[in-house]
Amino acid sequence: MNDIPPLSALMEALDFNQNDLEHNRGRQLTERQRRRIDRLKRRALLIGAGVFLLLALAASLLIYLGQRGQQPLLSLLGVLATVLNAIAIGFSARSYYRLEADLRESEPLEIYEGILERVVRPYGQVNNYVLRLANHEFSVTKDAFKLFRHKLIYAIYATKHSNLIMSTECYSQIVMESEAAEQEQ
Repeated sequence: MNDIPPLSALMEALDFNQNDLEHNRGRQLTERQRRRIDRLKRRALLIGAGVFLLLALAASLLIYLGQRGQQPLLSLLGVLATVLNAIAIGFSARSYYRLEADLRESEPLEIYEGILERVVRPYGQVNNYVLRLANHEFSVTKDAFKLFRHKLIYAIYATKHSNLIMSTECYSQIVMESEAAEQEQ
């Protein structure tokens, strides 16, 4: 248990600071975190627009070539590209609106507390890194995953709608530090 990384390592990996953590304990976002969510909203919008334009161009070209060359397979591929475009736009819009809903909430954060489980889910040649806490799952990067300790008590402060981790702390570490301070006295 002595190998628990310091809170500063979690702060760096998950992009939060002490001020963010204090606000998150009260289920509130700081201005810095609101700007981060705004950047994610813009990114979702730009990616959605890019995918829309690319797939719309591909669908139009395939349908045109299918009609011109009397090739029903190309026309069918064009229709398929149109359907994929609609699905991609739906996912992009869902992401955007979830982030937007998080910014509109008066208390945008949920606090998940309990014993943390680290789960690696292989997906082909790629691993998905998941933290499970209080019957809730959070996807994280490999670097962030390495900083959490299996079967210790954590609190994760995450947005209600988009499930974005805003900050976290290890309660087990706090207890160990207070016990060590008591022993020194």
